[in-house]
Amino acid sequence: MSIRYLNNNEINYYRWDRCIKNAFNSLIYGYSWYLNTVCQDWSALIEGDYESVMPLPLISRFGLKGVQTPCFVNQLGIFSSKLISPDKVKEFFRAIPSKILFIDLCINKFNKTNWKGTIALKKSHFELDLIKSYQKMSKDYDGQLKAKLAEAQKNKLTVLKRISPGELFKLNRILQKSAFNKIREARSRLLKSLVSTSLRYHFGELFGVYDTFNTLCCAAFFVWSENRAILLFSATSPEGTRENAFHFLIDHFIKVNSNRFITLNFDYSELYEYSDVYKQFGAIESDYQNIIKNRIPFASIIFNKQKMIR
Repeated sequence: MSIRYLNNNEINYYRWDRCIKNAFNSLIYGYSWYLNTVCQDWSALIEGDYESVMPLPLISRFGLKGVQTPCFVNQLGIFSSKLISPDKVKEFFRAIPSKILFIDLCINKFNKTNWKGTIALKKSHFELDLIKSYQKMSKDYDGQLKAKLAEAQKNKLTVLKRISPGELFKLNRILQKSAFNKIREARSRLLKSLVSTSLRYHFGELFGVYDTFNTLCCAAFFVWSENRAILLFSATSPEGTRENAFHFLIDHFIKVNSNRFITLNFDYSELYEYSDVYKQFGAIESDYQNIIKNRIPFASIIFNKQKMIR
């Protein structure tokens, strides 16, 4: 089947989202509403009648068009109901139009390629299957984690579901004051938009941990897609850190969602500092690729440097 390149206004969103939903490697990052929220513009490669699709988040640097993984997106690449061979991945990448001069794209773990002339960086996230009972899962927790959860119980922490978005943003704003800058401000605006849109479409959930003074000390934002829950963002106050509030929140989430055919993903790169914690819960590290390719001619680089100097 042929692979077509389509601009955003040429994409049939209904067929697109149906493909994402039915894909064996479906991820919420591929849905049109999610891409519309996190990207200023995106185009796509489509095989056949939307049998397989590949979103291309577009950016522009110094007038040069490229593709780059957006913030709050972990993995994109090809989504399909059929298994995806390395040759198929290569075929899709080769179909990216020549007008797109640089590529920096994280592809999902079911896409593997050794496309010549590219850099393939290894990245990873953590996954935890919740199909077992909570009793079995908690029994296998790391000893250090069990001790921290026991301390959290003594601290009489409370977890509440469906906290308001305003509470999450207020906690995040307080934590950012010491290192506030325009990049963080832009990311906060994007997070607000993403939380609002996810809740509107019933794909998002907010959890909060409160201490004995009824003060929010930890908050987490999860997004759901098919049988997958993704921890997309969290914020923990210094007090919450001392009282092991994050550990307490994740344990609660596991408890209320255990015995179900669900995989919990710890995806957001800025939460990677908790990688040891994820392992203590029994989460397994899973690898995927970050594909980087530079198609910018040397003359274009010189030209754009001259424009910057002027």
